Amino acid sequence: MVTSCLQKDEQSNIQEEQEEAIREIMVRTVAFLSISEAVPSQEDLKYLKRIRGAIMSLSSSLKSLLTVCVLAAFVASTVEESYKCVQCDQQCDKEKTCDSSHGCFSKKSEFNMTGQQPYTILQKGCSSSKCEPRAFSATLGVNHTYGYGYQCCQAEKCNKADFQVARKSSDPNGITCPACYNAQGATCQPSDLACKGEETKCLNFTGTVNDTILLFGMGCATETACNLKDVETINYIKIRTYCEGSSNGSPQLMSIISSILTALFLLKVLI
Repeated sequence: MVTSCLQKDEQSNIQEEQEEAIREIMVRTVAFLSISEAVPSQEDLKYLKRIRGAIMSLSSSLKSLLTVCVLAAFVASTVEESYKCVQCDQQCDKEKTCDSSHGCFSKKSEFNMTGQQPYTILQKGCSSSKCEPRAFSATLGVNHTYGYGYQCCQAEKCNKADFQVARKSSDPNGITCPACYNAQGATCQPSDLACKGEETKCLNFTGTVNDTILLFGMGCATETACNLKDVETINYIKIRTYCEGSSNGSPQLMSIISSILTALFLLKVLI
């Protein structure tokens, strides 16, 4: 940029030897700074002395011009970049210019019930704050499964490609959790559920809209699903979760313990 700025001012009365001095300053300084060795050679020292002399001999107007060009290059290098992100809510046919310090995001929620088609929500756009990737899955009750993925990237339309939420394994992992699901209230009666794959934590879950509890569930989940607070999922429902150990006692005892923990959890949610 310094060279470009000087070339644009060729119509001025800058003397040829002063232009040559600046070019030499630029070339030799860049070459010197790129040297990996800490100690300069004798040849480098000679060139540095020549550069110093050349700078001292420059006219005040030329020094001012050089200063302006260097400052312009510095300002241009510090201007915050931006790029476009794919923006959509199901239909991904729009783009939006985004702040590069936040980046683009892709979010997918997938809810499955045995015997029914999966219900999937896909959203993409610009991150409103620093993007934090997240992925988890949970099995609530006997036949309700939920998968969630949130991906981040920082490049031109980097969120264009589709992605899949984690697929649940069918292999039992030896862990048993109390499980139930209620789509119309804040409690449910749990029964034992054999966990599978990476779902090694026993989860309690609530879904709220405007702090009103709409959903409640218990079951198996990945560790990444634990201790979530107000994570927005399907239909603007915000979920909160906490995890506990696997069931090792009798079903009746675990039901009592789960009821107590559930009451404490709901109290925490409503506060």
